[in-house]
Amino acid sequence: MCISRDFGASWKAEATGLPLRPVTSIVLDPRSPRNARTLYAGVFLEGVYKSTDDGKTWILKKNGLGDPLNMRISRVILHPDGTLFAMICAARPAQGKPLMSEGVGLYRSRDGAETWEKVNVSQLFLYPKDFSVHPQNSGIILVGVCDAGGGDQSGGLWRTDRRGSNMAADRPPGAPDLRRLLPPEARRLDLYDPHRRRPGAGLWLSQDNGQTWRPFDDLPFSNIQRVTFDPTDDSLFYLTTFGGSIWRGPLVPQRR
Repeated sequence: MCISRDFGASWKAEATGLPLRPVTSIVLDPRSPRNARTLYAGVFLEGVYKSTDDGKTWILKKNGLGDPLNMRISRVILHPDGTLFAMICAARPAQGKPLMSEGVGLYRSRDGAETWEKVNVSQLFLYPKDFSVHPQNSGIILVGVCDAGGGDQSGGLWRTDRRGSNMAADRPPGAPDLRRLLPPEARRLDLYDPHRRRPGAGLWLSQDNGQTWRPFDDLPFSNIQRVTFDPTDDSLFYLTTFGGSIWRGPLVPQRR
């Protein structure tokens, strides 16, 4: 991890305590004081690290998180109410072997990463892809999951009850073959990406909490990775893709 203290003009690897592993997510607690900011970093194969001194020193916080066989942290989110979430993605014990059940899933901490609990206790996910948390209620969580093969049919969209505990499948009639959840970024929009190996649109939109869906048929690339809203224009967003560059366009599909 490198840190810039001059708005990106220069960077230095000045953090201590972090292993030489990929850092997949970094989040900053906006409630922490200036010059003593609290940050969390998801480190692939290691867990979640915490810093309380502007990122200078880091300590591993993994009590209750994942499994010694799988600490593949793919994403960390800090909710406005202080709840911390971390997703551990799929892993295989060896090439060609089935996906492991150990460790994989979505985890939550309500005490600043000191302890973790698994969110999807009621439903095993072997291949979770992404998740989103309601900006006003951290108990409402959506998780996009892939089928893991070998008879596993957990792929689709799952959501918690309002207490954030039990997971239930959310597959309304006519919905796309959902596999990856793209976060709504506190907007009243739900954006999803079907499995990239399936034909058809690569991005779908629901504006009624998942009851009906509309495809972005004009989007010329199907493997969408992330959605970011244009901060200067509420009608536009940016899409990052896997191998297809970055796209900018309207928030809603164009009617024909």
